[in-house]
Amino acid sequence: MTDGLVWAGGRFDPIPFGPFSFSVMQALDYEVQPRIAPPDALPNAYVKDITYGPSSAFHQRFRSSNDLTLRVSVGNDGGFTQVSAPAGAQILILPATSTTEAILSDAMVRGEADSTGAYKSGVLAPGKYHVLATYDLIDRTPESIANIWRERNRGQEVDVGPNVTASATLLEAVPLQVRR
Repeated sequence: MTDGLVWAGGRFDPIPFGPFSFSVMQALDYEVQPRIAPPDALPNAYVKDITYGPSSAFHQRFRSSNDLTLRVSVGNDGGFTQVSAPAGAQILILPATSTTEAILSDAMVRGEADSTGAYKSGVLAPGKYHVLATYDLIDRTPESIANIWRERNRGQEVDVGPNVTASATLLEAVPLQVRR
């Protein structure tokens, strides 16, 4: 994790706290992946949205234009999910608002239950999520994301409220491999 911008070639520029701007952005495709750092300073902070001009670019690429403004909105009322699942299972927390497999791939939260089956997520934006446990390999290949997309509604739905920890109890792991 970095606290700044990493450019092609590895050049690093720190981002100042508060508003800032780029003097020139080349007309290329960009994807913004901001992080809240250090997390201990703002324990309930999360990225609410990223807009480029009038459109959301959150979990999506956008093509730059000198006429539009890029804005990152941050909330400080995030919640958490406490999961009880089979020991050692992979945990997937999937935003119910994900409308495509590409957005799901970027927006899903992954973790692993400990030897007692416990897992607590990092900060989540308030909203509804589907929580799944699986023992299958999880990666970001199109096949894996398609399997997760297909099975997402088999997870337990939780509603993460502002500054609240929602609980999910998953009694079994969901197989995500393609069944023939």
